[in-house]
Amino acid sequence: MSSFKVRDLVQIKESLSQLLNSRLSVKTSYRIVKFSKRVIKELDDVEKARIEYINANGVKNAKGEMEVPPEKVAEFREQMDEVLDEVVDIPVMKVNVGELEGSALTVGDIANLDFLIQEGEETNGAHA
Repeated sequence: MSSFKVRDLVQIKESLSQLLNSRLSVKTSYRIVKFSKRVIKELDDVEKARIEYINANGVKNAKGEMEVPPEKVAEFREQMDEVLDEVVDIPVMKVNVGELEGSALTVGDIANLDFLIQEGEETNGAHA
């Protein structure tokens, strides 16, 4: 198990998406999909909390959409920061850097996903 702040999961979301769209071995794809499902679940829960807050405390704007009124923006940000600072445990099965050869990852993506990448020949299912 590895521990992540929710805000860190938000940061890696795009890089993880890029990795999910890469052609990788079945074993590596399996590992990435397992991890990404947990990340997506956590981010969905954050979005649900955000929407619940807006629906409970928001007002309709001219377009009929709910929004946080100016007098509640500071409270909203504070509450969202509390959610984003929550720590969640997610199992990580590292992938060998050589397995990422065919991916379209940028240097920034690799930096974001560094905790998933292991140098060397075999990753043998090791958890970080």
